[in-house]
Amino acid sequence: MTQHMEPMVFSLGGEPRISKLYRYTLCGLDNVYLCSGFTQEKINGEIYTSVKNAEDLHMIIALRLSALRRPLLGKEITFLRKQLRITQEELAKHFDVSRKTVSEYEREISRMPRPSQMLLQINVAKSLFDIIHQMHNNDDPSVVQFLPAIDEFLNYAITLNEAFYEQGRPELPPAFLADAAIGNWKMSRDGMC
Repeated sequence: MTQHMEPMVFSLGGEPRISKLYRYTLCGLDNVYLCSGFTQEKINGEIYTSVKNAEDLHMIIALRLSALRRPLLGKEITFLRKQLRITQEELAKHFDVSRKTVSEYEREISRMPRPSQMLLQINVAKSLFDIIHQMHNNDDPSVVQFLPAIDEFLNYAITLNEAFYEQGRPELPPAFLADAAIGNWKMSRDGMC
């Protein structure tokens, strides 16, 4: 049942981009790459990587996942659930299923039904928008460019439908999402730096 996870590339504004992407797996996903926003240091022969402002990075990853039109993969469901800071049991109650069923979604033993996926994506988007509004209310200038896209994004999320991914269209983010930034983290529209 495992599907392909398209690469998601992110950069941190104001930092020089590097040509060799860093694969960021600490978020639990195998397809997240950074072309800036991290430092690497060699200590006793081991390379240690530090990512700047990982919380904002995780928010923009969640925003990207909340806009996917294809079925979510198990790792993506887990990531979004953790972004909401809820347990499998709490998510199960929300969907009126057992914790075992949520576990099966996350382990890709069974596929999450489309209405449940849409509800999860919309809940994540709403949670992120609440954070973005709070940042805006605190006069954080880094989110101002994203505020006009909130209604457009919600309409986009609501109109998710099976036909889109069944027709084999490329899984590209909508322009208003690709141009958004959370903090100084920005997603690369074409997957390249």
